[in-house]
Amino acid sequence: MQVQQQLTRTWSTLRYRMEYGGYLSNHLLHGVVALFDLGASEEKIEEFAECYSTKLEKAEPSHDDVMQPDVRAKFLKESKLAFESAKGLLGKRQNFDGLLALYAAEVQELGIDKAVKKHLPVLVGGLAGALLHAIIQLGYAYHIGGERLVAEGLTYMHYAYLSFDEPQQVNAEELQEKKTFSRDEAMQLVRMLNGNDFLLNEMSCKLQAKPLVDLEIGGIQKRLSTMSGDPERGSSEAFNLIWDAINAYNLSKMNGVFALDVAFWLYMMIEHNDFVILHAVTSAWALQQVEHLLEPKDHERAWKVWLHVSLSRTRDRHSKVSSRHTKHGAAHETLVSTLKCCGSTQQIVEFDQLFDFCVAAQTEQASTFIANHVGPSAFLMRRTLPKLQPTSTRFEQLKSS
Repeated sequence: MQVQQQLTRTWSTLRYRMEYGGYLSNHLLHGVVALFDLGASEEKIEEFAECYSTKLEKAEPSHDDVMQPDVRAKFLKESKLAFESAKGLLGKRQNFDGLLALYAAEVQELGIDKAVKKHLPVLVGGLAGALLHAIIQLGYAYHIGGERLVAEGLTYMHYAYLSFDEPQQVNAEELQEKKTFSRDEAMQLVRMLNGNDFLLNEMSCKLQAKPLVDLEIGGIQKRLSTMSGDPERGSSEAFNLIWDAINAYNLSKMNGVFALDVAFWLYMMIEHNDFVILHAVTSAWALQQVEHLLEPKDHERAWKVWLHVSLSRTRDRHSKVSSRHTKHGAAHETLVSTLKCCGSTQQIVEFDQLFDFCVAAQTEQASTFIANHVGPSAFLMRRTLPKLQPTSTRFEQLKSS
């Protein structure tokens, strides 16, 4: 409860913007929740928050607290914003505060569960927004609790919405016999789609055309957008190709546990670090937190959308993979500063070294290192650390399983 209160009072959008540097997602909530679940001390959590927040953009001093009913009523009256008109803001990355006022009212009037249950069926079709960080924001907020935090998560999903939703089936027949989905099938899909010449050509064309050429978001987000169902940013042919591949499988029983298993498997087994798959792990856990609030049809649809996004990760098979993106080498340049934030003098320069260090040490400090380096999904790894062998044997076990 104390961490939740501090997240609301000190580390929410009351103090810091949801994004910084134009398009980078604020991970403060995710990191704090991860460290809390890892069992880090209050002092360690505060050290992390103080260090991490130095790069965030602070909210203006005159920033309205729309969680206050009187402030919110005045704000909405002056802006003339309602949910009907807010439909036009879906994925436009505009008017975050106005959207927050709307969702804050819903959360306070309906309660957290009912508000999420009401709006998630619409928002989940765009969970790819901000490179999956919007659903991550909602899932981590729901996990720790708090009206403001959950309202911020719903708002971010609306604000950053990027459609990967099921295409409308016009006079189309569903496949009678669908394949069983498994780890091996997921790997086959990755190999089939990765480096696909048609997908690469579609991506290249879209990246050089408007609106993506002028859009101020990250390169990975732009590439993911080209594979989306967005009518302006995405290639409908590429979107449908991947969708048809996914729709050939029976995903009616898919849930958070299975999705996490598949996402971890793919991340550990592909030959290079993949940022989309890495975020698929975190987002699978986040979606798992709220999946019980979805009706069966929307539940299956949500996981189809998640899988579609996770597999839309085309890479030129002939391109050289830089050392920065070798297995577990992503964001290597942030490791030194991260370890400094945690007060470390350890000379650990690669993730494999870091992981093995954590396996051997089993300490709070080691767990804190891994939480800050790999991201919020690390606490899932922490739960399995006692069962894992050092890296050299771990990969052999995975490959033979």
